[in-house]
Amino acid sequence: MEINMIGKFQGFVLICIFIGVVIGCNLSVHADNTVSGDINIKDTSSATGTVTVASGAPAFLSGWNYRKLHAIGGSPDGDLTNYPIRLQIYRDGITTQSGNVIQVGTNVTSDYRDIRFTDVIGNILPYWIESVNSTAAAVWVKLPTLPKGGAQLYVYYGNSTASSVSSGGSVFTLFDDFNSVNSNWTQSGG
Repeated sequence: MEINMIGKFQGFVLICIFIGVVIGCNLSVHADNTVSGDINIKDTSSATGTVTVASGAPAFLSGWNYRKLHAIGGSPDGDLTNYPIRLQIYRDGITTQSGNVIQVGTNVTSDYRDIRFTDVIGNILPYWIESVNSTAAAVWVKLPTLPKGGAQLYVYYGNSTASSVSSGGSVFTLFDDFNSVNSNWTQSGG
């Protein structure tokens, strides 16, 4: 069963809940409050599904044209605090979104300088772009909390005039990309 959705939802969040096997859930909310995307579900005799529209989406970041709500799985060992997660952000329009893989298509700049992350109430989350190639970027995002049951974040993209605010020092307790000398290290001995 495949559900394709295109609709207008003023200030709302789409929440996908399915019992069964979800093959992919790829919904985007655009700055003009339109929603597009698809949900692919493995068709089993026990599969049921609902799409719920709930109010309370935060306002778009000023200057950004696209955002996507993405679910992050929690740890079976319990809640985590100040936890960096690694995401693969694809711009190829082909790679299936699931787990730590997010598909944003070609609406993101090729160097990913316009990528931003917020929690579900709009607080900006620090991130660091580890690497970029022609189709994807490896990005670390610091979550203030990651409950055992998981969390959600917004990915913003589509602002060609944005400058990168990628900062490894804001994501990790100790960060050194070894591109320059910094104060993280102390020389000892002779």
